[in-house]
Amino acid sequence: MGKTSLLRWVERKASLWQGRAIVHLDARGLNERSPMVFVRGLAACMGKSVSDCPYDALHSLLPMVLLIDNADLLLTTGSEFDGEFFGALRSFGQMGRFAWVAASPINLRDLMGDQGLTSPFLNDSRVVYTSLLEESAAQELALRGGEAIAASALGLAGSWAYGVQWVGDALWRGAETADSVGDAFANAMEPIFERWWARQSLGERDILMAAVDGLEVSGATRPTRLQVTRLVKMGLLTRQNDVCTLPGRAWRNFVEVVP
Repeated sequence: MGKTSLLRWVERKASLWQGRAIVHLDARGLNERSPMVFVRGLAACMGKSVSDCPYDALHSLLPMVLLIDNADLLLTTGSEFDGEFFGALRSFGQMGRFAWVAASPINLRDLMGDQGLTSPFLNDSRVVYTSLLEESAAQELALRGGEAIAASALGLAGSWAYGVQWVGDALWRGAETADSVGDAFANAMEPIFERWWARQSLGERDILMAAVDGLEVSGATRPTRLQVTRLVKMGLLTRQNDVCTLPGRAWRNFVEVVP
C-alpha cells in the first residue's frame, strides 16, 4: 500500500468528521508553491471561489479536513510558505475547524525543521511511519517493470516503496545502466539518509552499524530490544526471526561508511 492509498483509506473513514468538507489535494498539481495558489487549489476542489487574501480565503472554506498528498513539495526551493501561514493553519486546527492529514515520501518534520517552521505548526502534529512494504508487496510493485528491473530495484532499495518506485522508474526509462542508477539514487537519498542518521541515539546508531553484516538480537537487553523495535517500525531496520539487517544496498552502504 502506498501513501496515496493510505490517504484514500482516511477519506473512506471521513464519516468520523461529520459536518466538515473533506478535500483531497495533490501538491503536484499546484503550479506555484504559494499560500494563495494553495488555497485556490482547495477552493477549486470544493467548487468555490475565494478572495485574494489567503487567510481570509482559507477561513471562508472552513470547517475542513484536508488530505494532502506529496506535501513535501510545498517546501521545495522557492516556496513562499512561511511561519505566518503555517501558524494560521495551526490556529484553525486548535479551534477545531481544520485538520491536516499529509502524506509525503520525506519526513515533513525534518523539512519544516530545516526551514524553522516546526514550532509554528508541527508541535500539534503526530507523525505516523508506514515503514516498509511486506516482501510480497514490494516484489509485486517492483515486478511491474519486469524481472531484471525488479531485482535491481529491490537490491538497491529493499522493500521501501519510495525507493523501489524511484529506482524502477529510472531503470524503466532505460537511459542509464543499473550501476549509474544506483549511484544516482544514493546521491539523491544522501540528504535523507543523513537526516535519518542524525535523529538516532548513539545506541541506535551502534545497532544500525552492527546490522550491516547482520545482527543477532537473541539474548539482547530490554533497552536494545526496544531500540530495535523502534528502528524496525521506522523502516530503518529489518528483522527476520532474531537477525536484523539493513533494507537495501543504498542505505546499507551509507551506514557502513558514515563518519
